[in-house]
Amino acid sequence: MSTVPPRTVRVEILARQDCPNRGIAISLVERVVEETGVPVRIEVVDRGIGFDPAKIPEDRFGVRGWHSGEGSRGDVRWLYYSLLAFIVVWGVVALRLTQPIILLQLGANVAGLVLTIAALHILYVNTRLLPRELRPPLWRRLALVALALFYGFFVYLWLFGGLVPNPERGFLFNIPKYLGPHNP
Repeated sequence: MSTVPPRTVRVEILARQDCPNRGIAISLVERVVEETGVPVRIEVVDRGIGFDPAKIPEDRFGVRGWHSGEGSRGDVRWLYYSLLAFIVVWGVVALRLTQPIILLQLGANVAGLVLTIAALHILYVNTRLLPRELRPPLWRRLALVALALFYGFFVYLWLFGGLVPNPERGFLFNIPKYLGPHNP
């Protein structure tokens, strides 16, 4: 039989402490957690007053609007299909703007930039917003910094054409050339 890691036990203890308090406060019942006898299994059962959409003031959109379909006109697919159509049209236009290899470089490096920003954002959230007990260990924080530096380094090389900025090779310096007329 394997043992549960200490970190998982801490999370379970926090959940066991927090869930009943929140459940009781929100649903106005006496008990919201039932023991099932299965190790490390928590079931939250709400047998309280629940949520009554009829009690939402008329000037509030929120949940009532989405349930009634006012916010999405009853169907959210129009948003997704509109976005998909925009992306397809942009793809066709972009193919005519420059050579496909430039679009591949652009896509790859934008993804690298996104990964750089995401790693730093995750690091910020994990170190500033999570309770101390749930924060990742130092090695994971360092891994996020290494990830940001790795992808950021390659984005920098692409934008500036090398460690020392090179106006002949750097994408940033040659945007007008790449967007100008070309021979496919």
